[in-house]
Amino acid sequence: MRGARVGDIEAVIRLSEPHARTGALRRRSPDDFVRQLGDYQVAEADGAVRGCYALELIDGSERRCAFLYNLCVDESWHGRGLGSRLLGHAVDRLAERGVTVLYTATNRRDRWFEQRGFRLPEPRSAEPEVSRRLVPERRSRLLELDLATSADPHVVRGAAGSSLDCRDGGDPLLTSHA
Repeated sequence: MRGARVGDIEAVIRLSEPHARTGALRRRSPDDFVRQLGDYQVAEADGAVRGCYALELIDGSERRCAFLYNLCVDESWHGRGLGSRLLGHAVDRLAERGVTVLYTATNRRDRWFEQRGFRLPEPRSAEPEVSRRLVPERRSRLLELDLATSADPHVVRGAAGSSLDCRDGGDPLLTSHA
């Protein structure tokens, strides 16, 4: 895994498009990807980008929190655990930087995020900046993962209850969009 580079934008768009077509991901313009490039991490295999995710630190929140978005995996790599490894990589990077809460928004109904420890936030506990990110037409649910109470923030629970150790290093610092 590594930070995305300008040359990865086309691959990230290619990964995102099938999910945007189904409504699983918010549709983003090429300019959005360019502007948010510093938020993205990519996973490569066989010389190609096979998965990605983006993280944004939330400014002005009472707790140190971040927002995970655009987590997607090449369709030919579904079922190989890459999504869980991407999520684990994100959790690892955030825990190292003292982030205590990770938010995401999803309209998935298969409970993929919940199987990995995400929960609905307590009423009114979500940071206002995070709640404003929800697009009502997408019918997304806001979920949070409490990194502060995790026994081992490097381990994300897999779908069958198995643990995936996702330690990795050398990532660039997270960016923030104020």
